[in-house]
Amino acid sequence: MDRNSIVASRIKEIRKNRNILQKHIASHLTISENAYSRIENGHTQITIEYLYLIADALDSKVADLLGLEKTADTHNNPNLVISQLNEGSFNITLAPSDYLSLKELLESKK
Repeated sequence: MDRNSIVASRIKEIRKNRNILQKHIASHLTISENAYSRIENGHTQITIEYLYLIADALDSKVADLLGLEKTADTHNNPNLVISQLNEGSFNITLAPSDYLSLKELLESKK
């Protein structure tokens, strides 16, 4: 399953869990219900603009639609956040000042 399909199925899941009709989201995006259905079924690429509009219509965050889950806030350090992506991969966000420390730590483990 490609990333667009994963995001599309996540959007559909959130919409159904909140009992929101496709026509409501389509109206918010100012597109036809059929065009929105194609987005939600993974047949149309989701643009960044639509992603934000869909999140707004679902009263959600873009991170939720993308399936990002915060899994660790290492030692309460706001400069280092590890998020797990739905596909089993991780996204690590850190401040530039912490990059060298992390690089040194990883190299010392070799």
